[in-house]
Amino acid sequence: MKRLFFYLAGLVLCMGLVSCSEDRDLTGYADLTIGTSTYHMPIAEYVFSDGTTSVVGTNVAQTINIDFKGNSVRKYVIGYGDSYEAISNSYPFGEDFSKETDLKFVSTVDERQEYVAVCGIMTVSEYGSDSVVATFSGKMLDRSHADALAGGNADPESLEQFVKTFSGQFSAVPPKSEDN
Repeated sequence: MKRLFFYLAGLVLCMGLVSCSEDRDLTGYADLTIGTSTYHMPIAEYVFSDGTTSVVGTNVAQTINIDFKGNSVRKYVIGYGDSYEAISNSYPFGEDFSKETDLKFVSTVDERQEYVAVCGIMTVSEYGSDSVVATFSGKMLDRSHADALAGGNADPESLEQFVKTFSGQFSAVPPKSEDN
């Protein structure tokens, strides 16, 4: 009897693990760590349009938006440079400056928090018609400090005390059509 119980418990556990991985394959996911806080978003979708890939991950209370130019497997620079030192050296950015990748995070838990990545690297390891997979890391600022930096109202050195480290990953899928 004990042996039968253990076999059934093992079968239920295996079915649960397979079910979870299948859900992730159908909905995608995004994970983000800012400083010491980690956020899991069980839904992540992507769209490629006009030369830009847009990824949105959400758990309703938190959302991550990543837009990058292109649709290939490679490394992408996030924000104004690959490191905080690089953006300090290239500041002010100038009118013709164009970011290759934008990464933004919004949380509506308790009070609204918004963060914008100012530098970093994103590595896209898979890009296909059924999914996009990437890892990323860098530095970010809250929305007001990031806007001050972008607008030329504050230099990178004066904002260094407000910089937060971030890292994460996503596996995004195309949106489900209404016909399914």
